[in-house]
Amino acid sequence: MTLDKKLTREWSADNVLLLESEKPFEQFREVVRRFEIKKPKELFTRCLICNAVLRRANAEEVRANTPQKVRENVKTFYCCPKCGKVYWEGSHTKRMRVVIEKVFGGQNQI
Repeated sequence: MTLDKKLTREWSADNVLLLESEKPFEQFREVVRRFEIKKPKELFTRCLICNAVLRRANAEEVRANTPQKVRENVKTFYCCPKCGKVYWEGSHTKRMRVVIEKVFGGQNQI
């Protein structure tokens, strides 16, 4: 993937995608369409730090790594079994889900 038109002329590879847009959302859409990527059945299941599969955790387990206000308002937590990073669905995750739905549209899941 690149925005560099000169680079794509110099390379003779078939698997180079010249992105048309400079906007991240549109670039995401271009990549999904070009490589026919299907929407995963589940989202946000891996650690952003080490890529391990997350496991469900309770508020007591994540107490030391979450703000009290979060523990009071969130019921479901996930924890990385390798690095210990804690995750929960907040407003950022909800916004990402909206973007993903817009990009994949009515596409059937894998």
